[in-house]
Amino acid sequence: MLKLKYFFFLSCLVSLCGYATMNTPDAVNFFDLEMPMRCGVRDFKEQELASTVVLNPQDFIVRIDAQSDPLPRYQVNSFSSRKQPVAVTIQNLLTEAGIQVKSEEGVYPVVSVKSLKGELSNVLEEIAQKTGVFYTYNSENKILTLTPKSQVVVQLPHNRQVMMAVIDAISGVRFAPIMADWELYQISLIVNREELNKLRQLMASFLKDRYLLLAQMNLYEMHPLNANSHWNQIISDFGASRFASSRAGLGGTLLVLKSGINVLQMVAKAMENYQVLPMAQGQMLVPSGWRVHFNLGECALNRPYEKLSVSLRSKIKDKKTSQNVLSIDTKPGEVAFFDFSNALDQEALVVGVPVPGKPNVELLLTLKFSYINLIKKGE
Repeated sequence: MLKLKYFFFLSCLVSLCGYATMNTPDAVNFFDLEMPMRCGVRDFKEQELASTVVLNPQDFIVRIDAQSDPLPRYQVNSFSSRKQPVAVTIQNLLTEAGIQVKSEEGVYPVVSVKSLKGELSNVLEEIAQKTGVFYTYNSENKILTLTPKSQVVVQLPHNRQVMMAVIDAISGVRFAPIMADWELYQISLIVNREELNKLRQLMASFLKDRYLLLAQMNLYEMHPLNANSHWNQIISDFGASRFASSRAGLGGTLLVLKSGINVLQMVAKAMENYQVLPMAQGQMLVPSGWRVHFNLGECALNRPYEKLSVSLRSKIKDKKTSQNVLSIDTKPGEVAFFDFSNALDQEALVVGVPVPGKPNVELLLTLKFSYINLIKKGE
């Protein structure tokens, strides 16, 4: 009966009602439109292990947002330039058309090109892609302006899970901060050419790889109740046969439970030896094969964890298992790292992660997984 009480007490603590304990000014500072979907988890009894989203390829659009007039219709017969700054090279290309080239502040490369032919706009675009620059043209003033970065707008299907997965993947490759419009399902950000290419690859992956992995997390502080509190004893009492695998890593140990065993049962067992304090909960979506980054601290109940984040790269295999690389990070650097595989109905937990500045206090991170099928419309 005591175990049952622990379980229901823990379930209450980790539910969204726990956010009532947040200090109001802090909660306002953290709030954004993602939080209602981000900062909560549900038991698998309330959701299917797999769900399906139907996608239309035309719903994925990446466009450069800068306003630019069409270039004059000139035919380039043969254009060459050797080891010149890109602004000089493009100015030489455009001099005959009477166009002046200016450059916004930034670092620009030196380039060599040989015997370029074709429509002026196509030749200019070839040079721009080779050198990684962007440009805008003002036909009234006949001025072409070079920039090392440009703002782009990503139009996505009207699906919140797909949009959140894109946001997580963009954070995973450390793009610039983004602006998300949850009504229009658009993302706006400033990128260089390499990042623009990665964005386009990401959009294509939704129609190629066909899966999203949903990872749900709870974060706790573990305060030992006595000097004998130890995870080996907890695992022994819980039943070592109930675990599928363990993996020691940088900053702790990752334990994978056998199918059908709820990770909260393990947390309830730990409460017999530790004071278990819920710190945060949230979820992120992982396009198969992509590394995503989620600031779990945005959902924190406690200010010291506002800079804590989780990174995860997962590859879903045969709809049943995933191969994962997981790291837990703080602003100073990485605090835990694991490489592991699990069946999608196997829940996991990371134990023994030390808390900087708090002797004898550990972090506990629990993980639940499910996947989303991405089906192309008409299939």
